[in-house]
Amino acid sequence: MDNLSVTAKHLWAKKSVDPLNGHLSWLPLSVHMTDTAGVAEKLWDRWLPDQTKEAIRSGLSPRHQARELFIFLAAAHDIGKATPVFQTKTTWAGRGGRASPDLDERIYELLVATGLPVKPENFFGSPEKSPHALASQLLLERFGCDRSIAVILGAHHGKPPSYSQLQKSGINTFPRNFHLGKEGKNIWVSVQDELISKSSGLGVLQV
Repeated sequence: MDNLSVTAKHLWAKKSVDPLNGHLSWLPLSVHMTDTAGVAEKLWDRWLPDQTKEAIRSGLSPRHQARELFIFLAAAHDIGKATPVFQTKTTWAGRGGRASPDLDERIYELLVATGLPVKPENFFGSPEKSPHALASQLLLERFGCDRSIAVILGAHHGKPPSYSQLQKSGINTFPRNFHLGKEGKNIWVSVQDELISKSSGLGVLQV
């Protein structure tokens, strides 16, 4: 992804702590999106059987190009991580991992330095209402994508959100989770739209 704003470049997608030497590292969301788009491109061009491609094409409206849509959805699959409720999540020590307050603090300070409004993790009263897969779907819908397309991202961890989830966990219901309410709405929406637009560019797709 070229020509991204400084803010967009400093959103994170993955954090890790090496269990052997304690080395701290993090993967920017924009890099994760670009990597995933590249893998999707190679899968489409070199691995997917023609019958599978045709099945995908047959389910799309005429205005969508299957290959471009495939790459776009891969690129945008984690766009729900471009939310304050996700960006202020701390590392977790469960499942054999290691908590890392130092890494969390470093990333938090980077976000603040870019001018992005953020709050500590305990600011969010209902973070579980906005898991990043569901958030990805809702952000695509707000951007203008058809729900029939956006739901693919809502289901990218294996299960599509229920109608009840969509009704009760929307952006307007939990504005703090998605953009900190009035305080951060303009800048958060701007960076979310920027990343979605860049994702559509990776797939040469007009969403």
